[in-house]
Amino acid sequence: MPGRDGWRTQDLRGLPDVPQAGHTAPETATYFERVQGGDEFRANEELLARFFPNGVLDLPAVRRAAPGGDRDLAWLVTPSRERALQLNKAYLGLVREQAFALGRDTLLAPPANVHRAVENGSTELEATGRLYTDGRLHLAWE
Repeated sequence: MPGRDGWRTQDLRGLPDVPQAGHTAPETATYFERVQGGDEFRANEELLARFFPNGVLDLPAVRRAAPGGDRDLAWLVTPSRERALQLNKAYLGLVREQAFALGRDTLLAPPANVHRAVENGSTELEATGRLYTDGRLHLAWE
């Protein structure tokens, strides 16, 4: 958050899903749209069930967290109590093992949307219009 509010403990409650600087669409809505899921692995079944009925993004539902909507970022991305407890348990196992060779992401099941092997060559992202270079690290709060 800008100004003085940026120096307090951050809380997603009450925060709207604002755009990245230079964008017009809300940041999380843009992310969900580009990734076609709620995380990089498209493995968050809870978010998929809430916002991707029949595999299609329900953009009006996601935009409820945008400025002027009746929801906030907490509603948009906070897991259910059950999922949060499962994630905490999985992360505790990861920390106890200190085995970060596969990353620090906590997943509740092996990811299905991951390449088993990567060959040198084109990813086809640019050819299919899915290469994005317009991201910013700051948001347009005003």
